[in-house]
Amino acid sequence: MANPTKIIIAHKYPLDILALSQIINNTLDNTQVITTHCHHELQHYLLQHPDTELLLLDLDIPSNDLAETLDDVVENNPSVAILATSENINDQQMSTLLNYQLSGYFSKKDSKESVSKAVRMALSGNHWFPADIQLSKQKINMHETMRSPLSRQQFRVLQHMGKGLMNKQIADKLSISESTTKVHVSAVLKKLGVKNRTQAVLALREA
Repeated sequence: MANPTKIIIAHKYPLDILALSQIINNTLDNTQVITTHCHHELQHYLLQHPDTELLLLDLDIPSNDLAETLDDVVENNPSVAILATSENINDQQMSTLLNYQLSGYFSKKDSKESVSKAVRMALSGNHWFPADIQLSKQKINMHETMRSPLSRQQFRVLQHMGKGLMNKQIADKLSISESTTKVHVSAVLKKLGVKNRTQAVLALREA
C-alpha cells in the first residue's frame, strides 16, 4: 500500500480544523492529516514529518511574525506546498506569501468545493487563487520569473537579503558557511543582472 499523503492543518479554531479535515478526507484517498492550532506545535510537526506534502496555514494562527513562520517552514520543509487561509488578506500579506512560494490562498468563507479544488491544485504543483482576490495573474508570473533563474537556496538567500541580513547572519539562518553564502550572493547578483545587494532587494520587492 502506498504511503499516505501527509497534510498539516495549522488553524486557530478547532471547528475549522474539523471542517478542513473532512474536506480533505472527502477529496483525497489515503491521507494522514495532522492538526495544530499554534506556531510552536507546527514547527515540531514539520520537523517530525519532513515528508509533509501540503500545509494549510491559517494567517490568524498565533505567531510573532508571518515571515518568521514561513522562514521556519521553508527552511525545514523546502518542498512542502503552502495553502494560506484567512477571513481577509491585505496586499502586504499577499506579497509576503508570494515571496515564500505560496501555492495558493482561499478565504474562510469559500465553499467546500473551492477548498477541495485548492487542495488538489496545490498538491499537483499548481496555483489556486479565488476569483474575488484582487491579485492579477501578471503579479504571480512576475514572482515566478524572479524565482525561475535562481536555485531554491539562492532564492532563500535573496529573501534574507531583503530583510537586511548580512552574509554571516544569512549563513547562520541557513546553516551554511559564510563563504558558501558569499558564493550564493554573487550568483544571485549575476543571475538577476544587478550590480549590488540593494538593486537585488529592489528587484525582489518590485516583483
